[in-house]
Amino acid sequence: MEAHKKLIILRLFLLLGLTFGMYVLFRPIEQFLVRPVAEVSALVLSLLGYTVEVINTTLIIKNIVNIEIIGACTPLLPFLLLVSYVLIFGEGDVKDALFLCMGFVFLFIVDVFRIVGIVVLATNGISVDSAHQIVSYLLIPLAYVPLLWVYNQFKKNVP
Repeated sequence: MEAHKKLIILRLFLLLGLTFGMYVLFRPIEQFLVRPVAEVSALVLSLLGYTVEVINTTLIIKNIVNIEIIGACTPLLPFLLLVSYVLIFGEGDVKDALFLCMGFVFLFIVDVFRIVGIVVLATNGISVDSAHQIVSYLLIPLAYVPLLWVYNQFKKNVP
């Protein structure tokens, strides 16, 4: 049992090290994701009835709040954590590649809903900073629960 605990701890450190190593390497990619995140977030907010304008990477929600979308607002770091998980626990097959593609789309959608959540909370009397902390620190970690469940089911059930 002691060897099993050591293996788990080793995999955890490997997961974190690999994720942050890849983040340093791939961080320049964030700049290409900022504008799409801003545009899709603006689209969803406009569908919800908000009057939204995107100037550069800033969402301007008329008479409510301005939110600047920065590199940390993109799904890059959560996606690299997912990539690390698949590299460590996966089998390196086509299923892993398909799952990562679906995972990126899912994390992008979660990211958009995170920004929408910040705006909705801000319009209901919660400060933008508090809304950011509530939504960001709850939604992103909670997104991994169904994502990893789907990954494990996908690996078992797809031939």
